[in-house]
Amino acid sequence: MVKLNEEHEAVITLDSAKEIDKKKLKTFLSVDNDAFLKCEFEKGKGFTLYYMYGDRVPLRKLLCAPMGRGQVLSFLRSLTWAFITARDNDLDPGRIMLGVNSLFWDREKENVSCVYLPVKPDMTVAKPLRIFLKELLVNIVYDDDDTMTYLGNIIRYINKHHDLDPESFLGFLSAQEKDEDAMNIPDISVPEETAPEAAPEADAWERETPEKDMALPEDGEKEDEAKDEAEDILAGLSLDKLEAQAEAEEDMRMPILEELPQSEAVESLKEEMLSEDMVSGGTKKHVLPSENKPAKTAMLIRRSTQEQFPVDKEEIRIGKAPGMAEICIEDNPAVSRIHALIDEINGDHYITDNHSTNHTYVNGSLLPDGESRKLSDGDRIVLGNEELIFKLLADPM
Repeated sequence: MVKLNEEHEAVITLDSAKEIDKKKLKTFLSVDNDAFLKCEFEKGKGFTLYYMYGDRVPLRKLLCAPMGRGQVLSFLRSLTWAFITARDNDLDPGRIMLGVNSLFWDREKENVSCVYLPVKPDMTVAKPLRIFLKELLVNIVYDDDDTMTYLGNIIRYINKHHDLDPESFLGFLSAQEKDEDAMNIPDISVPEETAPEAAPEADAWERETPEKDMALPEDGEKEDEAKDEAEDILAGLSLDKLEAQAEAEEDMRMPILEELPQSEAVESLKEEMLSEDMVSGGTKKHVLPSENKPAKTAMLIRRSTQEQFPVDKEEIRIGKAPGMAEICIEDNPAVSRIHALIDEINGDHYITDNHSTNHTYVNGSLLPDGESRKLSDGDRIVLGNEELIFKLLADPM
């Protein structure tokens, strides 16, 4: 529904001007706040709205690189503030579009700007903020240098608060921005019957936490235990659970993130937290043969169209040059003529950036020119801004 053009505009075209709520449109155009992109519109066969995002980074691109704890918290706080701003300006927060092409990050100001679609109430724009946040958190590539305690706290908070109140959530996020070493991180998942009497000054979410569970692990164990805890919580966000919650809350027409099933997204995230198997182009030939490996068929899935491309040769070239690239993506100018190569060596697959103009990323990490990286099932490959998913399917016996 939202398309990005070369003028750095997010464009939405409706079938008719009758779909627009004129009162909300007038109110929206009068709001001067960085939480929302400035908008212009034109009438023709349909009704087209143009949102100018300028130098801001679309969420789709932001998700291609690792994000540190500070940036994750700033993004979540700023997005939550947009919902409060909408309500304070007599705008329906349910008209804030939540998607990879409709949220934009200002690197300089460190804030989110949103696309607001002032359509009539009977039109569905996005799922609830709570469901979007869950899907977002399992698609972020996290900085390996950060502890994951804050992430575990956020996920538990969202799971516990079915009716997510933006103001309360904003206060919770602000508390997470404090130095983890200088504060006791609450475990909000502790049963209420074990909680002691709260101090008068404590916040609501602190009052529900026993002191014995608020203590951080010993210094030497803190990072490993926090990461294990966060991984366990993320693993619990299965596709079945998310779908069941989404159906129970509301039957929505539009997807939030154009993504793989949540179970696969979680696995990709867990793999990103582990050390990556980096291999230089000069050492690929020295990879030891793998013994007793089950036969598998490799393929690439193009996220934007769901096209499937077999990776069935010793070398596969990916690019936009017909006749030269075995996997040809002609309709994306961000892809180079021969952008990257995938080699099969002893049953394993390695991707190499072919000195491309717009670079190659694997699970959000930049692949240096000429270097190779071993691929695993579910890996996310981004060529410029074109995303592909590497899949390994077991061959039938």
